[in-house]
Amino acid sequence: MIKKTIFLYRCPVCGAHPKKENLVRFLDSWKKSPEDKIINLIGIFSKTLEILIDSKKRWISNEMLSVFGKTRDSLRLCLSPNANTESNNHNLVTKNQKCVLFAHFDCPFCNSTSGKRPSDRYFNEWNDADKLQISNLLYEVSLVFNAVLSEKPPWADATFLKSLKECLSASREALESIGLSECSLCGRFVNSIEFDENRNFSICPWCRDDQQLERLPEGMVWGMRAPKMDERPPLIFDLQLPTPPDPHDIDKVLSFVRSLQVDGKKLIYDEFMKCVDGMKRHNFILSFEDRSMKTSYYWDQPYNDDSHWNFNNLYELVPADFIKRGFYGIGFVAFDLHIPNTGEFRAPDGAIPRDRIVRTSKEHVSEFIRLNSPWKVRFRKLEIESRTDYDFFQFNAYVGIKFPILHESALPDKATCKHEFRLLDRVGYEWRLIWECGRCGYICFCNCFKEAIEAKLKYKRIDCLEYDCIDLEYTNISRNKVNIKELPFHDNACELCRGLTSSHDSNTFDDDFGRKYGAYIIKRTIELWLEGAYSKNFKLLEAEAKKQMKKVLAYTFFS
Repeated sequence: MIKKTIFLYRCPVCGAHPKKENLVRFLDSWKKSPEDKIINLIGIFSKTLEILIDSKKRWISNEMLSVFGKTRDSLRLCLSPNANTESNNHNLVTKNQKCVLFAHFDCPFCNSTSGKRPSDRYFNEWNDADKLQISNLLYEVSLVFNAVLSEKPPWADATFLKSLKECLSASREALESIGLSECSLCGRFVNSIEFDENRNFSICPWCRDDQQLERLPEGMVWGMRAPKMDERPPLIFDLQLPTPPDPHDIDKVLSFVRSLQVDGKKLIYDEFMKCVDGMKRHNFILSFEDRSMKTSYYWDQPYNDDSHWNFNNLYELVPADFIKRGFYGIGFVAFDLHIPNTGEFRAPDGAIPRDRIVRTSKEHVSEFIRLNSPWKVRFRKLEIESRTDYDFFQFNAYVGIKFPILHESALPDKATCKHEFRLLDRVGYEWRLIWECGRCGYICFCNCFKEAIEAKLKYKRIDCLEYDCIDLEYTNISRNKVNIKELPFHDNACELCRGLTSSHDSNTFDDDFGRKYGAYIIKRTIELWLEGAYSKNFKLLEAEAKKQMKKVLAYTFFS
């Protein structure tokens, strides 16, 4: 079966958007085409391959250059020395300074005249073409050549037919050398393909969008062969990492987390190296490159996916963090593997072809790294590139623990706990500072903020202020499903009430004092407005509030 429509998207030769045609009728028309039209197409095809060979694109390997050259040489044998084609005196397709494409020839493939062509990422100048554009050209022109060979036009001699047949064989080699995936229905090589559940059947976007499929006419074999599905099992990393203790025992969980701070990164790296060395020893891979420590930023930087967790290492975690949902990356690994095509294992599933454009911020998903719970992996890169004798597989990943790892009942009772407060939400534009006890998870406001916070809730918008309270959905506290209007007030929760320096970094002010104590200045500004003893002018109120705060803190500014 093969798609029944040609020109579903663009002409592969000139980039025009001709009307869709029935594929069988289109190929039948080429069987009856005059000699000059077929010779013209061969000349343009040969010139295109010559441009590709001279372009020296980085992704064109020596193998591809060799196959392209073989195809071009076969095409030249089809042309007489004095053959007059559209490719003799023109540069085919060019782009001006305004990125407008222009075809300098009347296209024999789709019968479009020369002129402007729509410009997008799916068709470009041939010296700047990508894999998919070249694959479309090779595939669709091969369909025409195959149709011509099946009819054997009376004007074609034995040398022409032999050369055209050799060209078809070389085109197939060129398609395979590009390294794209092959559709089971039409045989087109594409960079985006869909599989069924058992990966026994694949379909390309052309067949998917065409929908209506029909069998090939009797005796016609212009479609490429269906791909052989790789039935080898995928390569698996089976890591043996320590299991966390009983989630009801807070002391053991705390000790477990602290031990990971000391040994976790090395433990994860050693497990990966043990797996890779075993694969190399048993010839499951040809070779590998360890890039873990070369990417120093990721190697040294811990990873967590919850921004309300304000810590840089595991020592800053407190028992209240162990009951929250989230992921904390402890170790970072980066490897390049060369997996042979004839080996016992194939490349892991879920990898993205290197030439595909991925327009998503979500992390890639794959199960080739097996971990016991609650260990998890988050990929930063997961790519594969098919080469002649092996697959080049590359991955970067954080390995860490998925929280929670402690049961909430293991924390001390909030009513009797001796609270050790810390700032929970460090959002710079939020002045209503929220505090959490690191021992029991009790969340509250400080009692010294009560008057200002209740005033904001009561009056909604205070006339003298140029800023409003930030709504609940914009604060990270909402991840804990806490209603900010129902938070209690507790004595001596904030750092100033406890005689400590503020750890909050406000982006409401530009000076050093304002950035450090901005939340307290805003609080005092609202209190002054409520007292009614000062001007309603916002700037004067703010300046007076800052002056009073400096006096209370005996703050001296040193430039």
